[in-house]
This record gives sequence, C-alpha cells and structure tokens, in this order.
Amino acid sequence: MNTTKTHTISLCMGSSCYVNGSVPILQLIQQFIKEHDLEKTVELKGSLCQGNCKNGPSIIIDNETYTRLNCTILQKILTLKLLQATGELNE
Repeated sequence: MNTTKTHTISLCMGSSCYVNGSVPILQLIQQFIKEHDLEKTVELKGSLCQGNCKNGPSIIIDNETYTRLNCTILQKILTLKLLQATGELNE
C-alpha cells in the first residue's frame, strides 16, 4: 500500500492571517479533504508565518502561494489543484 502524500497544504496561522480569517479557511480545507476522501494523499499542516501578512490569509499548496483568500476562492483553488490533478473532477 502506497501511503505517500501527493499534495501538501500549509496554512498560515500567524496573527495577521488568524485575524483575517484563517480559521474558516482551515475548516473548509479539512471539510474538503474529508468530503473528497483525500486524507491519504493530502498533507495539511500549519505554519506560524508565511511572510504575506498584508495579504492574508494565505496558504501554500505544493509550493505555490495563494493570498487574500476567502472560502469561495479557496473552494475553486482546492477543486483545481486537488481534484483536477487526480482526475476526480467531472465537468
């Protein structure tokens, strides 16, 4: 059985991102991973600061940074980065 994670998501939990909404972002990511059965392929971790304090909340998915997130934008990003990459996305 292959347990290698294929995607890594790092969510900034620094004070600026936290104040600007990182908690709902975290909840959405966790829900998305669970709903799409991605627990075995996606590693979710937090970081203290990603250096985007003026543009938070921010996340890094597979070394690509996304800033000024809200739940609507994040839903689209997760769908494109995680589902389209696995072929699960059916249009």
